[in-house]
Amino acid sequence: MPPDRIIVIRHARKPTHKPKQIGIRQDGTADPESLTVRGWQHAGALAAIFAGPDPGGARGFVARPDVIFAAGADKKKVWIDGKHVEVGSHSRRPIQTVTPLAEALKLAPVTTHTKGEEQALVDDALGRSGTVLICWQHQDIAEIGNLIVGNDTTVPQSWPEDRYDLVYVFDRTGDGWSFRQFFHDRLAAS
Repeated sequence: MPPDRIIVIRHARKPTHKPKQIGIRQDGTADPESLTVRGWQHAGALAAIFAGPDPGGARGFVARPDVIFAAGADKKKVWIDGKHVEVGSHSRRPIQTVTPLAEALKLAPVTTHTKGEEQALVDDALGRSGTVLICWQHQDIAEIGNLIVGNDTTVPQSWPEDRYDLVYVFDRTGDGWSFRQFFHDRLAAS
């Protein structure tokens, strides 16, 4: 049975040049593939929202995830359309973003899929039950949404470069999937 709900979020804040913000690992060492300090704070806030006593607040925007997916932080060659293609990214930001949430819920994030393997990710997610949360790089979130709903007209076809607070929610209906989006700062306020 497919999941009842799929929630898609972008990883938290990444390093920038203007203003200068560096990425850091959990041990405090500098790393351009990691979250910024503000990104780590954001990850903690997401854990409070999704793992708290009332996920999504009284309006029920989201639900506590039963499965968490995050883009794997590696590059690899895979067969796509009959040829070897290099996929992946060295970014640790998706897994770092969901780590506090996964720890709070005592879940092991699924990181077997990486950037470029969105079809395999969605196939895997659709084979799960309950509520699925996916954390990914923003450039590919529209494709993930398109694969979930089965068209390229329901979901916005680009994710704003400067937005880290959007949440896409797909709810299973009798004849497919409904879609809604909102800013998760609304959740913290409810």
